[in-house]
This record gives sequence, structure tokens and C-alpha cells, in this order.
Amino acid sequence: MDLSVIEKHAFIEHFLIHYRVKQKEVLWLLNYLLKHHQILSHVHFVFEVNVCERGLFIAAECSDRPAFVFYKDKLVSTDVEKAFHDMRMNKHEPLYIELDFLNRKRDIHYMKVLEENPYLPWDFYLSDDDKQSIDNWLETSLYESQKRAIQTQIDAALDRNDEAAFLLYSAQLKSLQVDKDQVHGLRN
Repeated sequence: MDLSVIEKHAFIEHFLIHYRVKQKEVLWLLNYLLKHHQILSHVHFVFEVNVCERGLFIAAECSDRPAFVFYKDKLVSTDVEKAFHDMRMNKHEPLYIELDFLNRKRDIHYMKVLEENPYLPWDFYLSDDDKQSIDNWLETSLYESQKRAIQTQIDAALDRNDEAAFLLYSAQLKSLQVDKDQVHGLRN
């Protein structure tokens, strides 16, 4: 999703009006972003900024998390000056920002600017049970689809009185069922 600089600017202003940051240097950094749209055009608001190549974590006073964390490749720092310097020197590189404040997942203004984190694997938020359920559903769906296709071929062979085709597709159906039973048996 391509968010406009105006939308990002409006959100940062909204955040600064409604929440207080824990460090005054963070306030300066956010105000700097508001004045430099060239940098703001490369800003992406995400969750789990700690997995990004270059990111800032900023907590409001109402948060119990650290006030500020800067992530750059494998470097982790709480020094706002270091982040500020990096931001000025690398104006054209993507900068990922995560804000932590009260009810952030219900805040319509934050949700409007929030983007998918490109550094998260697709299944990051799935539990092992969720992954197993998805695997089971996919296997069942594939089996049912193949079964229907073979049954359609069997019906067509019967309509044509084609005994050879009927025997072939019946054997395929039986083989499909045996394969399913074997896979299911291996899991139990």
C-alpha cells in the first residue's frame, strides 16, 4: 500500500497531540520527520519493527515498553542521536517505525497508516496448531477435489459403457483412498 506523505504527516501530528513520548529527543526526531517530507516518504509504520533492517521503536508514556530502540541491521541501540544521524544520512532508504501506545490496535488513525511488515514470514502470527489446521484443511481439500474429478470420470465411463475406463478410474479412486489412509495412519 502506498501511503501519501500527507497521511503519514497527519498521523504523526495526531500521535503527538494525543500521546506523550518518554524522551524529549524522540519528540525532536518525530518533529524532524514532520518537517522533512523526503524522509517521511520512505517511512513505513509496522508491527514487529525489531525484525526490520532499519527501524525505530517508540513508546508513549502509557506504555510499559522501552522508550526508544533503534534497529540497524544487527545493531540495537537506545541512542536517539544515533538514529537521528542515520535518518539524515540515509534519507532515501526505507525506515520502519513501530509506535506503542494505549489501545494501538484499536486506534483507527494508526490502522490507516499501518503497513504489512515485509520482513515477517507469512506465518509469523500463526501458532503450531493453526499451521497444523491449515495443513489438514489443504490436504482434505486436495483429496476431495481429486476424488470428485475421478468420480466424474467414473460416471462418464459408466454413461459410455466403457468398462476399461471404468476399471482404470475405479483403480485410481481406490489408490487415492489408500494413499490418504496411509498418510493419515502415519500421523496417528
